[in-house]
Amino acid sequence: MAMQLAQTLSTGVVGNYWKISTINISIDQRRIQVGLNLYLCKDARTAGNGPLSAPTYYLIGNDYDTAMASPKLVDFLYAYLKLQPAFLGEADC
Repeated sequence: MAMQLAQTLSTGVVGNYWKISTINISIDQRRIQVGLNLYLCKDARTAGNGPLSAPTYYLIGNDYDTAMASPKLVDFLYAYLKLQPAFLGEADC
């Protein structure tokens, strides 16, 4: 699973393939940290090229509780990310 949405970096390079790279759960802090990698395209990732960018998102409070109750955490996280302003208009890959 991945997401496709173009983002232009400050260097002028445009990446359009987003993939969750890490998920860290802190039960004590009731927080999920989701690391994303942005690649030039799917083929660049498949070829082993490194990410262009690696932003992090956090789920806390009710979002944390809902995520932890989900039987498919990764699917839930992608659905959650698609609702964030930075990913409106994305397409599934």
